[in-house]
Amino acid sequence: MNNDVTILNKVQKLPESSGGLLFVLLTSFFLKCAILIITYDNPFNPDGILYIAAAKQLSVGQFKEALALYPMPFYPFLIALVHACIPSWEMAGRLLSLMSMVLATIPLYLLTRDLFSRKAAFWGTLAFALVPVVNEWSVEVLRGPPYIFFAAWAVFFAVRSFQVKTINYFIPAAVFSCFPFLCRFEGFIFIPLYFFFLILLTIIRPTERRCYLKGVSVCLVLFLLIGVLSFAVFKTEESSFNRLDQLAEEISILSEFKFLNNYHLLYEQLKVLEDTSPYPNGKQNFAEITRHYMFVIYWFGIIESYIKIIFPLFIIPLLWGVKHKLSLTRVYLLVLVIFYLLMIYYSLVERDFIQKRFLFAAVFFSYPWIGLGMERFFLLIKNHPKSRLIGYILAVVFIMAPLCGTAASFKKQDNRMKEAGKWLAGNIRLKNAGIISTDSRVLFYAGRDCYIEPEKECKYFIKQDHDYSDIEQTAMSGGYNIIIFRTSVKRKHLIPEIKYYKKIKSFSGKKNIVLFYCSPDFVMTSN
Repeated sequence: MNNDVTILNKVQKLPESSGGLLFVLLTSFFLKCAILIITYDNPFNPDGILYIAAAKQLSVGQFKEALALYPMPFYPFLIALVHACIPSWEMAGRLLSLMSMVLATIPLYLLTRDLFSRKAAFWGTLAFALVPVVNEWSVEVLRGPPYIFFAAWAVFFAVRSFQVKTINYFIPAAVFSCFPFLCRFEGFIFIPLYFFFLILLTIIRPTERRCYLKGVSVCLVLFLLIGVLSFAVFKTEESSFNRLDQLAEEISILSEFKFLNNYHLLYEQLKVLEDTSPYPNGKQNFAEITRHYMFVIYWFGIIESYIKIIFPLFIIPLLWGVKHKLSLTRVYLLVLVIFYLLMIYYSLVERDFIQKRFLFAAVFFSYPWIGLGMERFFLLIKNHPKSRLIGYILAVVFIMAPLCGTAASFKKQDNRMKEAGKWLAGNIRLKNAGIISTDSRVLFYAGRDCYIEPEKECKYFIKQDHDYSDIEQTAMSGGYNIIIFRTSVKRKHLIPEIKYYKKIKSFSGKKNIVLFYCSPDFVMTSN
C-alpha cells in the first residue's frame, strides 16, 4: 500500500520534477516508434522521393546533379548522413523526421521553463508529443521536422541570450538562426527578427546597451559572411542555391505589389459570378460579400488550419495561457508567432493556397502557452474538495483525446502502392521497360528512380489539375511501354480512358488505386 502511495506521489510531482523532460522524451520516442512500426507499409509523402534522390546524388559526390534536382541541399545532406548508418533510404528519411521531432522536445522544454515554469514546460511538451499532426509528420520524409528542431534551438538560444547577455549565447543564437533557412525558405525570418530585436534592446535599455551591442556585432559578422557566400554563389551562376533567387524575386514582388495579382484576378472572377445570382440586380449576394471580405476570409482559412494542427482541444489552455503578463522574452516569442502568421498570410494572398505544414513553426511556438494554460487549470482546481479526481479526469482527457486523434488519422492503412512497386520489381519481363507513372512512389518501391534515370526510360507525369486524359498520347509519343496510373479511391472518376494500351494489373485498397497498362507491341515482344 505504501509503495502504491509513493508511486502515486511521484506521478503527481512529475510535472515539477527534473525527470519531467525525460518522461516526455521517452513517451514521445516510444509513441512515434510504435506509429512507425504500425504504418511502415504506408507510402510516405511524394516529395520525399525528390529529397531522397538528391540525397543519393550527394552521397556519391554529385553535388551539381543534386542541386539540379533540389536547390536546398542541407536536408538531403542530413538524409545522406543518416543513410550512412541506416541502409534503407526510406528508413533513413523517416528516422530523421522521427528523431528531429523527439529531440525538438528538449529546446521546447527549456524555452518554456525559462519563460514560465517547469510545470508549464512539462504540459506544453507533453501536448507537443501527443498531438496527431506531429505524430503523422514524424513518420514521413519531410523537411518540417529538422526545420522545427533547428528553429527551436535558435529561439531558445535567442531567449537565453536576452536573459544572460553574454557572447556564449549570442553566437549560438545567431548561428542557429541560419539553420532553419537551410531547411525551409520561410526560415529566413529568424535571422532579421533576432537582429532587429537586439537593435531595439540597445535603444530601449541604455544601461545594458554595451551587452546587447556584442550580440549586434555577432550578427553583423554573420551577415557579412552570408553576404560573401551569397555573392560567391551568384558569381558561379548557381543563383538558385538554397533558393536565394526566389528570395530576391519575392522582395521584388513585394516592392512592386505584384503579390496582389491573384487577389485582383479572383476579385474580377467574383464580379462575374455575381451575375449568376438568382437576383443579379440585388445587393449583398454571396459573391459580392465574398469579394468585399476576401482578406478577412483568408484569415479564417489560416485560423482553421492553425486549429487543426495544434489540435482543437488545446485551444482552450492556449487562450488561457496567453492571458499572462508579458516580459521581454515572452514578447519576443509572441512577436515571432505573429510575424510568422503574417508571412504565411502574405503567401496565401499571393498564391491563393497554403499547406498545413507551412504553419507548423507558428503552432510549435504556441505550445509554451498551452503548457501555461494547463498549469493554470490544475492550479485553479487545487482548492476544490475533489481536486484530485478532477485533476485525474483532466489529465486523462488531455492525454487520451490527442491519442485517439492520432489513432483515427492512421485508421485507413493502405500498402497497395508498395505492393504495386514490389510486383513491378519482381516482374522480369518489365525490367527494361520504359515507364511513365503518375506517382513517383510506385517507381521508388520498384527500385526505379524517375529523378535520376533518363526521362526516356522513366518519366514522372504529374498534373496539378489531375486531368490525365492525355497520358496515353504522351506515353505513345515518348515510346513508353508501361503506363502506371495511381489515384485515390475518392478520385477514381479521374481514371482516364485508355484505348491502345492494355490493362495488365490493378491494385485497389482503402485509399489508393494503382493500375498498370502495357503497350501491345511490348507484350508481343516480351512474349
